[in-house]
Amino acid sequence: MSTVLVGDETGCARHVWSDLKPLRDGVGLNCYWVKDAEGVRELASHARIDVILHDVSPDMTRLDCVEQLRQVSGGATVIVLTGDDRPETLRRLGALGVEVHLSRNNIRPATVQRVVSHVIERRRFQLQIDSSLRRERLRGKVLARIAERAALTEVLADLSEGLRQEVSCADFGFAIDADEASGGLLLWPSAGCISARLASRALSDAQERPGARTALPEGTGYVEPILNGDRLIGQLAMLPRPGMTVGESLLAHAKLAAELVALAVDRLQTVESLRRSQEELRQLSEQLLNIQEAERQRIAGDLHDVIGQSLSVVKVSIEEAQQQFERDGNPDAAAVLSRLVPWVKQALAEVRRVSMDLRPAIIDDLGLLPTLSWFFREFGASCRTIVVEPKIAIAESDIPAPLKIAIFRILQEAVTNILKHAQATRIQVVLQSFGSVIQLAVIDNGTGFDIQAPCDAKNWKCGLGLASMRERARVSGGNYVLESIPGIGTSVFVSWYRG
Repeated sequence: MSTVLVGDETGCARHVWSDLKPLRDGVGLNCYWVKDAEGVRELASHARIDVILHDVSPDMTRLDCVEQLRQVSGGATVIVLTGDDRPETLRRLGALGVEVHLSRNNIRPATVQRVVSHVIERRRFQLQIDSSLRRERLRGKVLARIAERAALTEVLADLSEGLRQEVSCADFGFAIDADEASGGLLLWPSAGCISARLASRALSDAQERPGARTALPEGTGYVEPILNGDRLIGQLAMLPRPGMTVGESLLAHAKLAAELVALAVDRLQTVESLRRSQEELRQLSEQLLNIQEAERQRIAGDLHDVIGQSLSVVKVSIEEAQQQFERDGNPDAAAVLSRLVPWVKQALAEVRRVSMDLRPAIIDDLGLLPTLSWFFREFGASCRTIVVEPKIAIAESDIPAPLKIAIFRILQEAVTNILKHAQATRIQVVLQSFGSVIQLAVIDNGTGFDIQAPCDAKNWKCGLGLASMRERARVSGGNYVLESIPGIGTSVFVSWYRG
């Protein structure tokens, strides 16, 4: 704790300093003497001031600077020394917020010691409360930033703001080996910061000698380890102002900062691990869909090229045999064969339909837009109870090749879901582009459903169809949105950014 006497009379200063000697020797009270508020300002730039003994001249001309002394000292308690005990003077002191004054006419050493001790204890208690409040505000602010997944440097910036409020701290720096969270060793606020370099050296020493307590040279500062569980991931180094020591408040802030940094690093590493897992899952899903699509293409090709051609040969052979029996005068055999021809034609048509459903060759030969036109025609021919209203506002050349099959499959799945569950009479299909965005929308006027309802056997939203659309959208880099209102209908929106 520090006490400052403000006055221009050296004799008074010597008397007061003599009176305060027991406090200087007993509790380590630091005492200074300056002539005016400017001297207080200069002293406050490198030392904390707790109490000011303001020696007021008999004419009270120096009394008006009380508030200025409070401001430049950072809120120190001002004790006025005055030789004027008149009631109007006391009222003036009260108006200025002076809580304690001493009359030079009857100052006794014991009185000075008692008053200053009381003020110092009250000041110490208030500083502890203020420091605790600052720490709690800092804790809440940083925890909120961590919950928001702020970058580690942003968390350190918030912590730095809190540490700077501790006037005994001249400089501080972090050295953090956060691996995934920072990509390597992070020195904060910069690699050139003295305290950051000290923290880095302390971290290196501690890693080379596990279990050893690393400390800066006596009197030069303090190091607080940053632990993530049992693993040392960093160091916080603090350098006190000249003539000051690392006090309890600063130590408490340092421990809080170390805890919050460890929490931030752990959170960021967890998020990074989750991101990597999601990326691996996305890649696996993409590989699975690619394998599935390739298998569909192979099966569709086999159906068309092998079974389809075989059925065509069978149909032609039956027709030739039928004609031969008719020429040979065997109408019964010709009639049997004539009944087989429609069945073979139907089987051939079914093979072609299944082949197109598995993988329409037209999408590879002509593109997505002709494939959609074919799909809408086929749907209209096979389902006359539902009207499809397509709106295509995009050119074939604007659709990246990898997206074409994804768009078609999502549309195909959406229409299948509507047929199975929606009881709709109208489907709107919109495929458009605006700027760098491609958007697909499939909207029906069916029964709809409650998206928030829990999954059960009667709730088709939990089926594979919606999951398949969502996964295809995610794997292809799209943003999938599902909206549904019971009794109104369901809408599926998928948008992609063209990189």
